[in-house]
Amino acid sequence: MEDTAPTGVAQRQMSEEDINKLVIEAINETDAKELKDIGKVMGFLKTKIHGNADMGIVSKLVKENLQD
Repeated sequence: MEDTAPTGVAQRQMSEEDINKLVIEAINETDAKELKDIGKVMGFLKTKIHGNADMGIVSKLVKENLQD
């Protein structure tokens, strides 16, 4: 059987709301408390997102949540 899926089809990008839910989960799971913990939060998120979100938006949301 031949693979007939079109090549170059973009993956569905996550909504900002869905990303923010994952950001909050990541902050809780990694016990991040301040902005200097951004690296461990981003590392956790990369395994969850798998290229389905703009990492610029992800980073912005992580920073916003860690500054609260």
